[in-house]
Amino acid sequence: MGQPAARLTDMHTCPMATGPVPHVGGPIVAPGAPTVLTGDLP
Repeated sequence: MGQPAARLTDMHTCPMATGPVPHVGGPIVAPGAPTVLTGDLP
């Protein structure tokens, strides 16, 4: 089985926290690797 992968525009979460305040995640943005496809998406 391969490693987990995230695609451009996938949402991510950050496991870090500053005290009791969790960090905010968001969409993965460019540059990324446009030549690598996962499920036919970059």
